[in-house]
Amino acid sequence: MRHADREDAIKYRNNPKWIRKRLYILGRDRNQCQECKRYGRSTSASMVHHIVPPEFNPEYFYLNENLLSICDKCHDEFHDRTNGKLTEKGLNLMRRNLESIEKAYENSFLSGIPPALVP
Repeated sequence: MRHADREDAIKYRNNPKWIRKRLYILGRDRNQCQECKRYGRSTSASMVHHIVPPEFNPEYFYLNENLLSICDKCHDEFHDRTNGKLTEKGLNLMRRNLESIEKAYENSFLSGIPPALVP
């Protein structure tokens, strides 16, 4: 991860809006890793993952449908920690969910509530 990327990550992790959103998503998912759950395992979630990373589309940053509670192990499987890029598993997750994320984003504007304002 580049130095500037690390600084950006620290900045957003300490942002009160992100802190509230993160807690909301963890609560929505009952603090369970949603990737482990797909395979019948019960694992506590420790983080919230952006299915479509902000560098791909920053408009989806706070969109509930783009956020997934996951454990550290699954998060490491979605990202190559040497370069910060999505792994094949992370890209597959994004491909599987992209259509529903795009639709949720469009619907958020049709409802008159931009995604950044939704809990």
